[in-house]
Amino acid sequence: MPGRQGDLDLRHLDDAELADFAELEGLVWGWPAHESRAAFYREFLEPEYSRGVFHRGRLVATHGMTRLSLTVPGGQVIGAAGTTILAIHPAYRGRGLMTLLTRDAFALARRSGREPVATGVPHHSRTHLRYGFGIAARHATVRLALDGPRTLDGVTADGRIEYLTEPKEALAALHEVATALSGVRNGWIPRSPVADAYLYAAAGMAEAEYGPMALVVHRSPGGAVDGFLSYRRTSASDDYGRPSGALKVVELLGTTAAAEAQLWLHCLADPVVTRLSASRRPVADPVAARLPDPRAWQQTVRDDMIAYLLDVPAALAARRYGREDRIRLAVADPDGSTGRYKLSGGLAAASCEPTRGSPDLTLTASALAAAYLGDVAVTDLAARGEASEHTPGALRRMTAMFAWSPAPWIQDTF
Repeated sequence: MPGRQGDLDLRHLDDAELADFAELEGLVWGWPAHESRAAFYREFLEPEYSRGVFHRGRLVATHGMTRLSLTVPGGQVIGAAGTTILAIHPAYRGRGLMTLLTRDAFALARRSGREPVATGVPHHSRTHLRYGFGIAARHATVRLALDGPRTLDGVTADGRIEYLTEPKEALAALHEVATALSGVRNGWIPRSPVADAYLYAAAGMAEAEYGPMALVVHRSPGGAVDGFLSYRRTSASDDYGRPSGALKVVELLGTTAAAEAQLWLHCLADPVVTRLSASRRPVADPVAARLPDPRAWQQTVRDDMIAYLLDVPAALAARRYGREDRIRLAVADPDGSTGRYKLSGGLAAASCEPTRGSPDLTLTASALAAAYLGDVAVTDLAARGEASEHTPGALRRMTAMFAWSPAPWIQDTF
């Protein structure tokens, strides 16, 4: 789907141009343009969705997409168009290229008809809300001082902890656990094996003050892998020779809450560690309530995945709802159009279709996307001016319908 805007050309990137893709990304974000990055793109991105804007033959803006699997409330797994690597040369900002590439990505995804939802994990999520994206998931960065009892309530030592030294074996175990969470964990998007391999390529090397990554699995009593842990650690001591090391959890996943708790307990029990941190954790991690002192668990919550409903009826019919109800919605898109839909759903099934009937409430496309996975209450969106009711009680009804627990959580950026 080539196009021209003034003296700029928009077209697909060929394989040889992915090196320029990586070089531009490095310029925009300030990291080296290693060949390994271009090689990763060749496997990770959908070739027909890798797009570039050129000025006199020079690549000045890029956008890519990859096919993902998104778990929605109720456990259904749907296709999601993962929008990624939106980079614009500093000298070409302010020329509408972000808008051009975003609308182009929507058009490509809609034309394929494969995915009802577009997702992304951008560096600046709010800049994408003007296109109808909503902040659909959040994550927490956790810090924990280990100056009290290193125990967790209600954790029984069934199964065993095992350290892995072979990277391929560890990545296979990680992929097995992450795949098992698909269709189970709300909002979950498992990484592809090629993304796992890329992200763990430097696992054996030190990172700043932290040492090489330790790779751990938890096995059930029957020997099956049901948990995965990767972490880095420092080794230090205070002026009196007492240990004062830090442990940084890279990933900690379990197919059950019990397996996750046992992996956490393994981290807490490290005798040379007095500080623990973890990033990209669920906003309501159940392990915090197991601590003898839950106040020791300190976290900072920030926005994470954004979403846009490319096909509103298909996306809303795919998920399940916390309250059996019927409601008519008017959804205002940033392009100026307004769609009207009749949604019926509950815990067992759901349907959604266009309607000409009067809506019970009106909300923006961004607000609907934010509510899609149940991360924010519709009443809160209304308080921000993003939704309004026409039928008394409609806001409360929709809030009850869309509420879901646990809150959405994705494995990683893409």
